[in-house]
Amino acid sequence: MNPAFSAAVFALFALILGSCNGERVSRVSIGGPTMGTSWSVILADGLSTGRAEQLQSSIETELSRINQLMSTYDPASELSVFNKSSSTAATALHADTLKVLKAAIAISRHTNGAYDVTIGPVIDLWGFGANESEPRPPDQRMIDKALLLSGFSHLHINEQTVAKQIPGLRIDLSSIAKGFAVDQIGALVERAGIENFTAEIGGEILTRGNSAVGQPWRIGIEVPNTSSNNANFETNVVHGIAVTDSHIASSGDYRNFREVNGVRYAHIIDGTTGRPVKHSVAAVTVLHQSTMLADGWATALMILPMEKSVELAKRMGIEAQFTYRTDTGFDVVRTDGFPAIVE
Repeated sequence: MNPAFSAAVFALFALILGSCNGERVSRVSIGGPTMGTSWSVILADGLSTGRAEQLQSSIETELSRINQLMSTYDPASELSVFNKSSSTAATALHADTLKVLKAAIAISRHTNGAYDVTIGPVIDLWGFGANESEPRPPDQRMIDKALLLSGFSHLHINEQTVAKQIPGLRIDLSSIAKGFAVDQIGALVERAGIENFTAEIGGEILTRGNSAVGQPWRIGIEVPNTSSNNANFETNVVHGIAVTDSHIASSGDYRNFREVNGVRYAHIIDGTTGRPVKHSVAAVTVLHQSTMLADGWATALMILPMEKSVELAKRMGIEAQFTYRTDTGFDVVRTDGFPAIVE
């Protein structure tokens, strides 16, 4: 969760407010940088300027608190301190950190370790870690050595503590913490008495009620351009879904990747092999009961091969859309309960 962000991908959502401090408006957008990306909230309910500013301040405080707990880029965060420690004794962690970690471990079990938040040493090998570097594809010996320092099964968790059985074990919650933060933002907005809004961090989205025009929120789904089935992907938002009270997250391998000697390496690593995924699934969009779980499952379902991923989603009751590569471009498959696509 790098606090730095790129101006090319971040646009500050200015307050859409009236000229008078007490004026109410029918639509307000607030936002800012966080976790190496951006956050935004669109409020369809009328809100005074003063209350909007207070809400923005409350959200920024909460996001700062979550970063202080779970960031792997802040060396003073609770998780960074735990990761740097070589102690195998039980360590007390904040209830929120444990909540997110337990959710990640549950997903790890359901995927038999393909999704694993302890594979930091492997991710570093491939050049996708906190200290990003130009990747030199590691040999099998290096991968095997890094895997010995990984494995969610080497964590022992109870209600208040976690202990690592391997001194060098590290935890990285980046694949699920943004979703948790979106849920926290949503709770703050609801406590402010607002019923119709969206909250989002880096594409992980929570919606409540309806938009300012009284219709369900329309959420666009980004997919690779069907005419660009190669390493230099372009993307389109050609359709979307209309939703009210939903939690949505997406993951894909077509934006964050490296190319070395003409070979493309995705940033999503299979915890069972220690290698970047290399199969037909290009993107997954998930709807779940919380944005945290949608976030984690979107990444997990990206790791498994197409058939296993779809079967697991159905077995777990997860509604998802899978975009996959074909010989002529891209196609999609959806679970039966995935919302109808709107053009």
